[in-house]
Amino acid sequence: MPEWSRDGRRLAWIDRSGAGHNVYVGNSLGLERVLVHVVKSTSSWLRWTPDSRYLKIHDSDGWRVVSIDGTLMFGPSYYEPILSPDGARVAFVESEPTGKFGSGGELWVSDLDGSNRILISGSGINGDPWIASRPAWSHDGTQIAWWARYSAKNVADQAVWASLADGTGRVRLGAAANDFLDYGIVPVWSPSENLVAWTEGAFATGTFARVWTGGLGRPTISRSISNWTTFSGWSTSGDRMGLFYDGNTVVVDVDTGRVVGAVMHDAARGIRAEGRINWAPDDSFAIRYDKFGTVRTVVFDRFGSPQFDLDSAEVRFRPCPAFSDVAPGSFARLDIAMIEALGITNGTSPSTYSPSRLVTRAEMATFLARLWTALGNTCPVGPTPFTDVQESSFAAAPVRCIYGLNVTKGTSATTFSPDAPVPREQMAAFLQRMWISLGGACKGGSTPFTDLAGSFAADSVSCIYGLGITGGTSSTTYSPRQLVTREQMASFLARFWRIA
Repeated sequence: MPEWSRDGRRLAWIDRSGAGHNVYVGNSLGLERVLVHVVKSTSSWLRWTPDSRYLKIHDSDGWRVVSIDGTLMFGPSYYEPILSPDGARVAFVESEPTGKFGSGGELWVSDLDGSNRILISGSGINGDPWIASRPAWSHDGTQIAWWARYSAKNVADQAVWASLADGTGRVRLGAAANDFLDYGIVPVWSPSENLVAWTEGAFATGTFARVWTGGLGRPTISRSISNWTTFSGWSTSGDRMGLFYDGNTVVVDVDTGRVVGAVMHDAARGIRAEGRINWAPDDSFAIRYDKFGTVRTVVFDRFGSPQFDLDSAEVRFRPCPAFSDVAPGSFARLDIAMIEALGITNGTSPSTYSPSRLVTRAEMATFLARLWTALGNTCPVGPTPFTDVQESSFAAAPVRCIYGLNVTKGTSATTFSPDAPVPREQMAAFLQRMWISLGGACKGGSTPFTDLAGSFAADSVSCIYGLGITGGTSSTTYSPRQLVTREQMASFLARFWRIA
């Protein structure tokens, strides 16, 4: 199966048609292909690294990481190499040379050339090392999770662990001993926050499986809804997760546990879900299932309503094309991808978003009008009193929209000031008024911000803080007069969309 890079610009695939098994990388049309490796095994497979710069290839002789031009970056001497999101560091398992601990060994982090090694997995019982496996980086690259056991022959002590990337702050996330799968535990980080999900259960003794989430500084909570539940993946936003049990595949809200959409086992109709979910950038999803021996896929919108039932074994949503000027470590990278997928932004060019550029009031009107329609609403089309917004301006219709919604009153009775930058206090007022236009209510209560004295938008800031749209610029400041960048704007809009 071809694999899209996360930025949507390249495809990688294994051509098994000839005598060899060639790994190719091509553009989004599969053209301009480059041979990057030749695998030996018919069961080999590949995955892109999160930054779309490298391929991780699993073959009969181990794991390796190669660049898109075929340069070997890491391996195959070590096992399970996982590159950090910025591509600068690699987590890997170093097997015990004597084989005393069976498959697996100590978990290390190093630079790509092997220097600056740090032991992550630490010591187990009686000072002996844990048998570590399945390392996973958090989305921001600051934490690592992994599975570990003490003895290959004795599963009396197994756990999912997490620590900071420098090896400090190590925390055991697992519950009790003897409470894990004898195989196959893979911790998976949420894309939007520092939560890890994994499946546990002693299959060998016939006890049930559960899906758990937890993380550094977060409680460990069971997310299962039935016996034998296993984890089927996070949504693009991280607000939802997939669960699979006994021929049923369900998508649930992470915070509330509410079922958003599902394909349920129905023997009379010959339907049995397979536990496979593919996610779109806006949290729409596709669930694969079997119907009387024929594999089909049903596609749901982000609200959980079925849209298409396809005679197809696989549906892949093409990732949003990444903007070249949005850094992999940007706090708003997923939010920018989300608002692009929703049609709220087209970028400042086909390949740039200009994240550090200030947002003008004209751009703000455009963002808000598109957000309004992305939520399934129709914009008002009446006139405005503003003499400084020309009918030929790209913002003419958006300004009419937000004026008709009472989201803006202008900067005077006759002016909108379309070229003026937007301070954070204006941003709060815009979002509060749009929330009210949607029929929402603001939650009462104070904020921790000490810098709102004299701001006309103090109540608006309180509103969006209570809704979870802002966390401020520090634990005690909102910076009401600080100007909003396009990067910050993306996060404001994405958070609004998620709660609307």
